[in-house]
Amino acid sequence: MRKIAALVVTAAATLGLAAGTASADVTNAQYSVVNYGPKKLFTCNTPLSNGVFGQYGAWGDYMDGCTVQLSCPPTSVKCTAWEGTSISAYGAPAVRVTQNARLRVINASSGAVVWFRDRSCSGTSSCGNSDSVQLSPGQYASVQCNGVRQHIAGAPWASNSCSVRMDYE
Repeated sequence: MRKIAALVVTAAATLGLAAGTASADVTNAQYSVVNYGPKKLFTCNTPLSNGVFGQYGAWGDYMDGCTVQLSCPPTSVKCTAWEGTSISAYGAPAVRVTQNARLRVINASSGAVVWFRDRSCSGTSSCGNSDSVQLSPGQYASVQCNGVRQHIAGAPWASNSCSVRMDYE
């Protein structure tokens, strides 16, 4: 499995919305938060990009990703975090794409990673990853993704999307 760029863990913000910055995160991702009932969804989308051929050992054009995280508040009994990521190439010709995603559980007080799992996907012009994990109060979930697009002349631009949904119980 391809390695995801090393992540630098930052402390969770008061609302649990701060995203740790990975060494391969774009600086201009668009972030959105949706609150609905006992759930919250935090998403980042990278701008369309051509990527960089062979960067970080990629088999094609490496597409920077982004990172999102949400906390399980001390007032919850437990929480479930849901990872949802995708990479999409827009336009013709159709190209092969791959994406790596990492779901992590982090102890908010120490910043220590207590659990993580990597997922990868491959497809023609798009693919996605999903996963879930239960958290205890005082932990937060982080999702980071990045991708690779086939390197050919006239290849369409591509974009990564990462999201974490937290269900509070």
